[in-house]
Amino acid sequence: MKCKKCVMFLKFISFFLPSWTSAAKSTQVIAHRGAAGYIVEHTAPALAMAAAMGADFIEPDVVVSKDGVLMVFHDIVLDHTCDVAKKFLHRKRNDGKYYVMDFTYAELKSLRVHERFAHTEMKKRFPQDAAQFEMLSLEEWLGIVKGLEVSVQRPLGKIFELKEPKFHRQHGYDMLALFADFLRKHNLNHVSPQIYVECFEPTALVELAQVHGVVANLVQLMSLASEWHQPGQSSPADYTWMQTDEGLRSVKSYAMAIAPSLAMLYEHKEVGTIISRELSSRARKHGLKVFPYTVRKDALPQGFQDLEQIHRFLVVDEKVDGFFTDFPDLAVAYLARLK
Repeated sequence: MKCKKCVMFLKFISFFLPSWTSAAKSTQVIAHRGAAGYIVEHTAPALAMAAAMGADFIEPDVVVSKDGVLMVFHDIVLDHTCDVAKKFLHRKRNDGKYYVMDFTYAELKSLRVHERFAHTEMKKRFPQDAAQFEMLSLEEWLGIVKGLEVSVQRPLGKIFELKEPKFHRQHGYDMLALFADFLRKHNLNHVSPQIYVECFEPTALVELAQVHGVVANLVQLMSLASEWHQPGQSSPADYTWMQTDEGLRSVKSYAMAIAPSLAMLYEHKEVGTIISRELSSRARKHGLKVFPYTVRKDALPQGFQDLEQIHRFLVVDEKVDGFFTDFPDLAVAYLARLK
């Protein structure tokens, strides 16, 4: 009788447990370019740290080399995060920039990558001369991740971001076909909660599915117009419209999730006072998952007092399905405290 009463009591109090406990259990931590807050993005050590820190997913950005090799690098230009100007001074284009697609795989492997020191918040990250790191091809990246899955004894999710497919096509590189071939080669072209493909260009996502037969989960990246950082280029979609019910219905026709910037989720009038824009709830109403980007403890979004407030807003208030972070260990620790 006492046992039955205990069971009934536990069932009773379960109704009053805060909903954030279930949210914490389902929220995925996505290591943004690896553990990029601690060591140079997209490098082998960044992958290893992210896996060891407990990240659920790791995100590689994908571009194409001159000889058609898929490379893991955030920008279509090399200027900001490697020593290309020292080694290939005269290979820049008329606009003064060095483009990844103008260099072969072998040439790219000869470069040494480093932090984004042009960004103020990055200046306190891994020192430029402390060690040397090289760029990875997507094949090499996947090999390391598969090895880490053995080391940490659990699967590591993969969220591939395709960088500017339209730009690549304009210069003779069919990134989408190359990437679709990569997925098939490695048995990644199937519906799995561990595999996502994201892009800012909606037409690229549609083409992946309809032309190249990609069936992996597709994610529509979104940003505010003021956040679009490609000089001389307009954003590849109307992300303002995309946030409406009509826009979200359209996204749902080809994707299963959105990945909005943090700034798209809230507004604020003073520091510490955060008001939701209800994008997450509208997206869920249309059957879309939500994976916002990017949480950085050394670059807090406007209006937030500290990292704890950002984590709470995303997990407890917005109930997002996962979020991108440069500091996966801090996100994992926050979720552990909620459970």
